[in-house]
Amino acid sequence: MSEKTEKMDCEIAVMMDREIDEMAVAVVVGGGGGGNRWLVVVIIGGGGGEDPNWPLDADVGWGTRASEYFDKHPIKNVVGEDGEEIDWEGEIDEGWVKEINCLEWESFAFHPSPLIVLVFERYNRASGNWKLLKELEKAAKVYWSAKDRLPPRTVKIDINIERDLAYALKVKECPQLLFLKGNKILYREKEMRTSEELVQMIAHFYYNAKKPACIDSANMAPPY
Repeated sequence: MSEKTEKMDCEIAVMMDREIDEMAVAVVVGGGGGGNRWLVVVIIGGGGGEDPNWPLDADVGWGTRASEYFDKHPIKNVVGEDGEEIDWEGEIDEGWVKEINCLEWESFAFHPSPLIVLVFERYNRASGNWKLLKELEKAAKVYWSAKDRLPPRTVKIDINIERDLAYALKVKECPQLLFLKGNKILYREKEMRTSEELVQMIAHFYYNAKKPACIDSANMAPPY
């Protein structure tokens, strides 16, 4: 290679030269006169042949199956402060509170039926966000079990994914609950609430029940 280099009057730089299962690979970058540059890949094969122990069903290469890797290194969900497992991915498929994006917002907001929006973060203060989500689910189930009234709709928005929507809703901190009716925000709840408190709040905002003590008048929306 050195004789050929002298004839081409260029500089040769060896970027990589390593042994991989009896095969040496060298990636060479050269540059000659007139501003011309080229990439030369030289592969020198070994005489060892194929590895007889190489698994036929290898999925990810280098003799390792993906299933074997994750058996040894399982992905574990985060455990909250109360010991409950936080499973955001499972929540997408099985949860009572549907996650929506900005394209779906109008179809939910511009509807006269009650709407409760949880603005949350998955990985910042995950335990607090998860806890409020579970309390909201419990409260929603109470009204879905009742047959004498229209239950509130419940959705959630990830503030880190739907930044523009969260900005439009004037939400800067999570978790936060928004109680809406007919595209109007009636109330903002920034504190952690139990399912029992949420049931009372829902009854007050949507079913003309008495105002519970947990509602802060300062967070009420101004009248029309």
